[in-house]
Amino acid sequence: MMIYYKFGVLLICFVLYFAISKTKAQVLELDEGDICKRSREPTQPHSVCRRLKDCGVVHEQLKKNIYPRICSYSVLDLVVCCPYPLKKVNTTKVTQPPVKSSPGKSNSAIRKCSEYKNLPFDLLSLGYHEENTDKDKNLNEVYFKEFPHMALIGYGETKSAITWDCGGSLISNRWILSSALCEKIGRSNNFARWVLLGLINTDWIDGEDLKTNLYEIEKRVVHKNYRSTSIYNDIALFRLNRDVEFSETIRPVCLNVDPLFKPSTVTATGWSPNTTVDGRGTKRVKILQKTTLNTISDSECNSIYANDENQQLVLKISDESQICTKYVEDTCISDTGGPLQVKNAGGDYTTYTQVGVTSFGKTCGYKDVPSVYTRVSAYISWIEENVWK
Repeated sequence: MMIYYKFGVLLICFVLYFAISKTKAQVLELDEGDICKRSREPTQPHSVCRRLKDCGVVHEQLKKNIYPRICSYSVLDLVVCCPYPLKKVNTTKVTQPPVKSSPGKSNSAIRKCSEYKNLPFDLLSLGYHEENTDKDKNLNEVYFKEFPHMALIGYGETKSAITWDCGGSLISNRWILSSALCEKIGRSNNFARWVLLGLINTDWIDGEDLKTNLYEIEKRVVHKNYRSTSIYNDIALFRLNRDVEFSETIRPVCLNVDPLFKPSTVTATGWSPNTTVDGRGTKRVKILQKTTLNTISDSECNSIYANDENQQLVLKISDESQICTKYVEDTCISDTGGPLQVKNAGGDYTTYTQVGVTSFGKTCGYKDVPSVYTRVSAYISWIEENVWK
């Protein structure tokens, strides 16, 4: 009890110290997850902005009257520059297909995220959606403009023959981030050819959308270590044939660059198939929906998949390059390529950071069965080399 009391006193002292001397303090004006200090050692990760309560290193420093740099602050919270504990370098060679993370090497993704956060947005212009009243389900239709980075990926030779079979996310004015599985779909191996932005329901598509918000894919970049016979390195980039004009309905998502940022709660978005009936008969449409999920450890995920006969999981789930989630109703196979994201602290309503790419699941939307996502931070260098080189 005395230890917690002393620590609480130290925290209070630090807050008071900052409040009194804030005119002299260095406020970096960075958000949670941003790199705040670069390491001089290539084998050690950079310092990252974290909430004061989540940074154990700073807790120990405060006990020694060592005050950290402040990334940002509010009345009830402080985000501090949190150093990583020094770790010994493991020189043992490990042979695994999943790529290794490259912490702290990001530059373009952070800079672009700052730009995206400053894009104008009117909260009062948000549309309406139907709230989920079934407490046994966790899936909700989204607000119009709530996830303006969402992309529909289409297949077919002509605009009149497009089928929307994958999801993705807009990460720049020319690039879509998605799953390698989405490069080509179906028995005929149709390549991804179209991208539609700015909508949440395919039933709303009209001639104007096909003219202004429909893009052709001019280049497909699949990670060089991806193999269709496995589920590792399941990530791809699709380059659009022209620049995207950002608006309140179309804007890019930020990318997580911190390999140690592992939120316990995340939001998945994907296109759910539905059937509608009108004067012309019955037709299938895709409606954008969201669901809140809990992340689980790779050990728990592997225990569920332990008896799976899928030969694509020969090396089990890798925490370095994959994320597992589980909740009441998880994403379905039709959501492949869509983003797993968290809302940015202190950002606009539609400012998100993408932490994962929907990859695969054991079944479709069943309770207590995990889905697996490709971890974005493990591939941030690869993304930057292709998108912002």
